[in-house]
Amino acid sequence: MKIFGIKQGQEFATCGRISRQPAFYLYHRWIHLIVFHHIIGGAFSAPITGSKQFSPSSTIYLQSVDATLSAAAASNVKFTLRKSGSTDIDSFTITAGNTTFNSTVSSSAASTITSSDYVTMNIDSGAGNTLAVKVTYLG
Repeated sequence: MKIFGIKQGQEFATCGRISRQPAFYLYHRWIHLIVFHHIIGGAFSAPITGSKQFSPSSTIYLQSVDATLSAAAASNVKFTLRKSGSTDIDSFTITAGNTTFNSTVSSSAASTITSSDYVTMNIDSGAGNTLAVKVTYLG
């Protein structure tokens, strides 16, 4: 049996020919986007450093961030995702009067997280109530 792979975007296909049979098969396996969450329950006020650690079991590539406050904040709430406690991955801001925010993560070496790294979230400025941050990654 001869098997080979074709990668196109986020889709991976494996093609092959089963010996002694004239038929071909095509199998598609989508690479799934997976999420992890950082949640700060109840009232909070900046600064909060290194909260809510996440460590992947294999290399991942951060894709996007969705954040939600339980109630609109009176001032901007700025938070930063950090790699291994010392490298800023990206900073994000939920503007005053809003409860939601979404953005892609800047593509850089910092947005690639290996199994020996971990991700933390800092609250840099602002205050609010129950912040839930969903980080989507490709693994």
